[in-house]
Amino acid sequence: MARAYADEHGAARLEAVKVAIGELLGASPELVRSGWDFVVRDSIDEGVPIEVELRPVHQICPTCAKVPLRIQQVLPRYCSQCNALLRTSGGNELAVLQIKFEAEGPETPA
Repeated sequence: MARAYADEHGAARLEAVKVAIGELLGASPELVRSGWDFVVRDSIDEGVPIEVELRPVHQICPTCAKVPLRIQQVLPRYCSQCNALLRTSGGNELAVLQIKFEAEGPETPA
């Protein structure tokens, strides 16, 4: 996707890519970076860094407004104070936030 965008805009080479990954997707920033390195290996974009912004999931009780305590990244379903079903938001994002690239310079006559 980043390469296609850069090509559409006449870029010679990517400089950096920044993505947002939601916590609920289960992909760690290290895993995303490793995958990126594999995808750009042996290409013009090899060595281009990718910045991964992890977006957290948020929970709150709609009844008593308590924010639940999470143990070992386990998301509770019910409020420990009033037993209401917790409201969950965020954490499911997957987005390209920024693509930086070098603009292709003017061609020099041969």
